[in-house]
Amino acid sequence: VSFIEKFRDYEVGWMTVDSVRLKKSTLTPKGPIYTTIDTVQAAKV
Repeated sequence: VSFIEKFRDYEVGWMTVDSVRLKKSTLTPKGPIYTTIDTVQAAKV
């Protein structure tokens, strides 16, 4: 059974999302560096 199938009915609560950010992760010896590649605003309904 896949992870998604196992927890498909599990509820963790609600949140409002106003945008989604696509991130790039660059691994360095000092740790990861996260850079935002693009941001998409959510449609208002």
